[in-house]
Amino acid sequence: MEDERIQNAKINKAEVTFTKSIPYKVYLLDYSSITGTSYHTHDYVQIWYVLEGSCGHFVDGTTYRLTKGSLFILPPFVSHQILPFGETGLKIFGCEFSPSFADEAMRSIVSGPGKFNAEYMKPIFNITNVLQPNLCLTGQATVETEALFTNMLNEFTFERKYFDINIKSDLIKLLILIARENADGEENLRIRIYDSFKENMNKAIDYINNHYSAKIYIEDICKIAAMSKTYFSHYFKQSTGKTFTEYINHLRIRKAMVLLAETKDTITEICQSCGYNDITYFNRVFKKETGSSPGQYRRKLQKT
Repeated sequence: MEDERIQNAKINKAEVTFTKSIPYKVYLLDYSSITGTSYHTHDYVQIWYVLEGSCGHFVDGTTYRLTKGSLFILPPFVSHQILPFGETGLKIFGCEFSPSFADEAMRSIVSGPGKFNAEYMKPIFNITNVLQPNLCLTGQATVETEALFTNMLNEFTFERKYFDINIKSDLIKLLILIARENADGEENLRIRIYDSFKENMNKAIDYINNHYSAKIYIEDICKIAAMSKTYFSHYFKQSTGKTFTEYINHLRIRKAMVLLAETKDTITEICQSCGYNDITYFNRVFKKETGSSPGQYRRKLQKT
């Protein structure tokens, strides 16, 4: 059903939408009520920012509630629909533009994918993985966004000399603001996810610290951390600065260094005491960690 709706979506064309000398338009929608739109798409970029009220935005199978401070940005050829939520007093700033207007190096994106030079444009063309269809702005970001839209609308309406340059300047500022807000949102999400795993990660690290001399399998540690192997490996590296294997080897070699210094155990006995079954592997890891083989390390200690 969804595929059929996408196939039947009306395509709004830039050649019809843009009637001035630049491939761009900006507007303020002021609805006493909203009836919504049909399922449609565009061959240009669209940005909407909600000043007042609320409505629904249906994109990629999900309905997002847009309220004061909500902003959505759509690259070309993403099908979507605006839905009424029954509220009145909806006010929305909107602007639409061809990608080439913001970055001359991106003219080819209208007809197909390409590589982009402008970092601030990348979130627009990777919406699924980078920028959510509903970005909630707050604080200073809302003030700056509303000021930029107001300035662009003023320039677009009166077309004073160099209006196109001023609009392009404000549009680029808006795209940079969006890219920054999106990056900050991703970082905050990463921190929240990490914090939610922190207690279990500490349990896993404590277990490793107390049992590194025994056989330890990452699958068992993942169960203690209550994480998948992929998540555990990622957050373990963030927590310790080492991979799971590197961390265990580090602990075992530090213990081996103590035993070489304080006991007369053979290197084979020390190898086994530290959790290694393969003397060759033990020697290789020890040299990587210390720069010397176990035998060389012991002889250096005996000379001091």
